[in-house]
Amino acid sequence: MTTPDSRSKPRISVVLPAYNEAEVIGETHRRVTGVCAKLALPYELVVVNDGSTDATWEKLVALAARDPCLVAVRLSRNHGHQLALSA
Repeated sequence: MTTPDSRSKPRISVVLPAYNEAEVIGETHRRVTGVCAKLALPYELVVVNDGSTDATWEKLVALAARDPCLVAVRLSRNHGHQLALSA
């Protein structure tokens, strides 16, 4: 059985755009990883910081340091959620 934290070829990719989500990003991470872990398949959670002006990026970096399944992407400015998803 493959563990959810396995970094070999994720079978599931969840992509979330984030703009000024510092207050809720920790809870969002907890909930999404909880659902993914129950699937017992390799997964990745890609969170795209879309030019946030609050502490969203710093919180994502801290979460990514503890969770190898989290990939944090930082856009230089706000491009809108659609471009953030395709980034």
